[in-house]
Amino acid sequence: MPARPVPAGTRDVAAPTARPLLAALAKGVESAEERYHALRLLRDLPRWKSEVLPEGTSGGAVVSRLAGDGDRQVQKMVAELLDLPPAVPRRVRRQKPIPGEERRHEIDGTVLLSVPGGEYLLGADDITEATKPVHRVVLSPFWIAKYPVTNEQYERFLRARPKAPRPQYWDDKQFNQPNQPVGGVSRAEALVYCRWAGLTLPSEAQWEAAARGTDGRRYPWGNDEPTAEHANFGGREGGPTPVGAFPRGAGPFGTLDQAGNVWEWCVDVWDEKAYQRRERAKKNPVGTQGGSALRCLRGGSWSSVAWILAAACRHRGGASLRGGFVGFRCVLPSRAEPCLGCLDLVDSGGDTTAGDPGPRERFLDATKGRGDTETELGDTRTGRWDTKHPAGDTTASPVDTSAPRGDTTRGR
Repeated sequence: MPARPVPAGTRDVAAPTARPLLAALAKGVESAEERYHALRLLRDLPRWKSEVLPEGTSGGAVVSRLAGDGDRQVQKMVAELLDLPPAVPRRVRRQKPIPGEERRHEIDGTVLLSVPGGEYLLGADDITEATKPVHRVVLSPFWIAKYPVTNEQYERFLRARPKAPRPQYWDDKQFNQPNQPVGGVSRAEALVYCRWAGLTLPSEAQWEAAARGTDGRRYPWGNDEPTAEHANFGGREGGPTPVGAFPRGAGPFGTLDQAGNVWEWCVDVWDEKAYQRRERAKKNPVGTQGGSALRCLRGGSWSSVAWILAAACRHRGGASLRGGFVGFRCVLPSRAEPCLGCLDLVDSGGDTTAGDPGPRERFLDATKGRGDTETELGDTRTGRWDTKHPAGDTTASPVDTSAPRGDTTRGR
């Protein structure tokens, strides 16, 4: 009959005594397998419980310490040796993450930040009619990406889903650097990426809450007016900058680039009066009314003027918009929930998980003749935004256009 294996440090055991085994276990045996076999050997030795080590510890006490061992086989052997009832597995309740706690999403490498559930103040009375009124919403906890999705991350997605269409400016050096936010991606394409990564697009409420926190600040960094140290805006950089390049623009939970750089898709259908419809605190609101051809955008971009960077500022674009100034960031609900927006991605046919470019084409086909064009975000000739500045100065309020260079007039 072959001999049973013995833990390291106890191979020289020849006499039928438990002391060497107990000494090795008291000192600590790294391998769970060897701890288990040492306990099995003890089972065959007499008087191991009453054996006393030089430091005065009894054999029973040594084995009792292993009752909380992380290996289930070891736990069972300890229970058998000590005549304990079988352990009932307990559900360990994980402590809630602290606000701003980071975790890395394994599939696409997204750094996620914890946003606690609770009541948030949204909207503003001094930006546009679409941001009125100031109101409260109640949100469940969620995780939001620290940065917009980068070209490097999107390339990982394209390698996994080779049939997916490439972004509009994928071969343009001004827009295709690895750490730049991916641009030229329609809302449908953003949703396909999210579904592949096991994430989703944020609702407007989630996006704004992450940018403003619980104190209702005007900008992600506070109430100070935007400067060149806070964000990439006003066309100063001539295009998108690498994500995280403006640490002074960090939001209350640690997000970066929520002001400027690229506009970010949200899951909501555009409804100019969405905020007016929330008469009282509403839980987890998602806009489903309004023109289905238009979807919500937040945050402004590298060619936006300063007032557009206010976290409450709302804007819209055609779902098929693929401008070099439009990107997206992802969220992950704290609990398993349906992918917001994924249900309206396709109505029949197509394989979004396989990177089927069909969703984009279906969006384009379905919205022909309904105003769903890339010029919804601005006039491609003048770069003007048809939503008035709060001061009424529309000549100084350009917004991005679908041209990759963005706004070239900037109202000068």
